[in-house]
Amino acid sequence: MSGVEPDDGLLAYGIPYPPALDDTITFSDGSAEPADWEIYAKYYGARFKPGGNGFDVRLINFNDPSGEGKYFEEDWPYEYQLGAPDDRPDGWDPPIQKWGLKLLDAAGFINNPTQEAVSYMAPYGKWAPERQKYDLSRENVHPVFRCAMWPNISQLQYAAIMPALLLATAYLDDPKTLCLFHAISTPSSQMTLFRDEKLGYCQRVQIPATLSEIEQKAVFDKMVAMREYTTFNWADDEGPDTVHAIAWTSPRLDAKRRYIPASGP
Repeated sequence: MSGVEPDDGLLAYGIPYPPALDDTITFSDGSAEPADWEIYAKYYGARFKPGGNGFDVRLINFNDPSGEGKYFEEDWPYEYQLGAPDDRPDGWDPPIQKWGLKLLDAAGFINNPTQEAVSYMAPYGKWAPERQKYDLSRENVHPVFRCAMWPNISQLQYAAIMPALLLATAYLDDPKTLCLFHAISTPSSQMTLFRDEKLGYCQRVQIPATLSEIEQKAVFDKMVAMREYTTFNWADDEGPDTVHAIAWTSPRLDAKRRYIPASGP
């Protein structure tokens, strides 16, 4: 419940640690004993640390006429009293008995806003409202993933992959993805070249940080144009396994067995 620092890796949050509490309780007669914080926590108050990354804890002076619980002038005013709200006969859960509802709430453990469960089943990207003007359920899936793009697939099979398609749609509708597609759809004649020691001459893709609404719409239209030359299907052959791939693409041929280009230069 102190600092919430990012762990190493992909998580954007860390494990909360509780405020530091003393190992022993010292009484007015000078005696001390191991602290049972479920009993003595109510005599302590806490505040956010000045840096905002945890809590300070100290004893409360309930006789302080200022109401700030100070023993000394330099003591800081407490903001949250630890311990259970009352001494009800059936008791409280141990975390509440020790930390108190106010501190747990301040630390973000109570009424923490989360997405509704249904939103996890129907994720959508930030650009979805612009793409999906009429909020029709059939438009939830990005045009490049709709059922017509999956020949030889049953409605039952399509329904089974719907969660994955909705997640993929959220990625395609994200402005960062639109920036990437904007870059890779730039005509090769407009790209700069550089020489790689192993690969030779390569084209450098410049990914912009942001796009205007007009540019986002242009990228979306290019994505939709993929419907003219792209389809998806399941393959039972062992081809992808031989190259350790989960999917692959095949070129299209015209009636004379000539390649049909998927896009311009």
